[in-house]
Amino acid sequence: MRIRKNVVMKTRITGGKLKGMVLTSPKSETLRPTLQMVRLAICSMFGNEKFNNIHMLDLYSGTGALGLEALSRGAKFVDFVEKNRSRCRNISSALSEFGLEDKGTVYCTDVERFITGIKSKYSLITMDPPYADNCWGKIMPMVASGDFIDEHSIVITEHGRKNQPESKYEGLTRISAKKYGDSYVSIYSMGVTNG
Repeated sequence: MRIRKNVVMKTRITGGKLKGMVLTSPKSETLRPTLQMVRLAICSMFGNEKFNNIHMLDLYSGTGALGLEALSRGAKFVDFVEKNRSRCRNISSALSEFGLEDKGTVYCTDVERFITGIKSKYSLITMDPPYADNCWGKIMPMVASGDFIDEHSIVITEHGRKNQPESKYEGLTRISAKKYGDSYVSIYSMGVTNG
């Protein structure tokens, strides 16, 4: 009998109260968890102290690693948005396993549909769509014009070399961009003024 190997992906939380805890997800060719070095970079670029008591929106959640990392580092609440039902169940299971059921809600729906109905305000929004998905031209203007962010909000996108987001969408302006292997991280803010 042939034994299947590597059917589970393991993602380790890099900091905060859950540091060292392992998030497991079924291996899939369409799932690309944010690499540990990229998550560390995002946390550093955003600023560790800024996670305290924030309300975060994790779009294209995948394994939920970014949102769970934020909760580990002190975020008050995270809304996870992922359209794949199996991945939604995995995120819900992780929240339960880590004792965070009251600190996160998983929305199993399309990102565009979710954005049009948002009633909350967010300090941090992360977006990590499949690199081949050229969604930026549609999603970023929706985020920039949404009532769910303000001048203090930060938007962090992860993307590949192709299908990169633009540097500016209405009042949402890129303030930082860095490359990590095949991954790129761009940070946007509404509170940027020229000059």
